[in-house]
Amino acid sequence: MSTGLVVSRRLAFTWRQGDWGTSETTDVEIRFEAAGQGARVTVEHGGWDRVPSAGPGLPAGYSHGWAELLGFHAEKAGAR
Repeated sequence: MSTGLVVSRRLAFTWRQGDWGTSETTDVEIRFEAAGQGARVTVEHGGWDRVPSAGPGLPAGYSHGWAELLGFHAEKAGAR
């Protein structure tokens, strides 16, 4: 896994699912922006063309997973 971090603004890393080949990786970038009293978090997950073993529904499945994960954290942050 390679990583890049700019404090409080951006986190970028490569992702490889356990059953993918060693050269099959995707790119994940998470950006943080100030938004009122909180923060806007944006996730971009790409590079699916490098994962030939991924079925056509896998990118959508990851997109759904990211939305669920961010929703969970947003809900917990709002409860404070």
